[in-house]
Amino acid sequence: MIRDQAYELRKLMKKKRDDQRLAKEAAHLRGLISERPDARQPRLTRVIAVTSGKGGVGKSTISANLSLHFASKGLETILLDADLGLANLDVILGIRPTGTLFEVIHGNRELNEIIQHGPMGLKFISGASGITDLANLGEKERDHLLSEISGLQYEGEIMVIDTGAGLSHNVLGFLMIAQITIVVVTEEPASVADGYGMIKALRKSRYPGEICVVMNKVNSIQSGKNLFDKLSMTADRFLGTGLKLVGIIPESPLIRESTQKMTPFFIAHPDSKVTQALRSVGEVVLGHSEYLACAEKEGFSRRMYSFFFRV
Repeated sequence: MIRDQAYELRKLMKKKRDDQRLAKEAAHLRGLISERPDARQPRLTRVIAVTSGKGGVGKSTISANLSLHFASKGLETILLDADLGLANLDVILGIRPTGTLFEVIHGNRELNEIIQHGPMGLKFISGASGITDLANLGEKERDHLLSEISGLQYEGEIMVIDTGAGLSHNVLGFLMIAQITIVVVTEEPASVADGYGMIKALRKSRYPGEICVVMNKVNSIQSGKNLFDKLSMTADRFLGTGLKLVGIIPESPLIRESTQKMTPFFIAHPDSKVTQALRSVGEVVLGHSEYLACAEKEGFSRRMYSFFFRV
């Protein structure tokens, strides 16, 4: 009996030594692999949000065509329709949704199940209708949606979020995800006033990214610049916020025509002035590497959770 116990003890000691040796070898091997040039951590998705203070300014049209520009450059691009009230990107892109965020919110589908493939390899997530405020959802539904959206952190290289118009809590929550927020403004006085209101709300919410402006549907480049200068000076004086003009897009009948035909103007009219202006916006945005690089250091799930659960 004593001999058997001694034998079993020796076996256990040998196994422990073998396990320790294997653990050291494994740790050494992991160290060698991590030093290889081709060993990379998963790349976090860079996020650009497109928003506006009021509807009817062409926000969703810019979101759709800007996403196609990124996709055409070979960047794995996701377009998220985060309008929980009046989603319409599916119409602009000419895509028939097979699932929407409404189903995800209520736990009937997972987010990866409703991702569809659009033109140029664009990944598209259709928004929902009839939900006015994410903050008014039940705790279970809200937690589920936030968890699902957090899963997009490694889904692509760039995600464009098309928010709803206005200053609702859910719109600001989605904006907290983005490293860059583009506020779309037209020459209409109401659009300028509401655009300023959006910028003020971002400032008050301690938005950590860069606030950019696109002047859309302008009659001339000069009039667009002049109006932006006035908006920028007002924001600097009263909010202490610097704004960046990333582009001026002219009024064009091609935009309405493309929307009616459910084909983005980026595809239908690739050589038009409006498409050239849109491409310029995309290149300026991609050039803001100091902001987009933040995605390499921090995922967006923490920022979104901290906003919605802020006390």
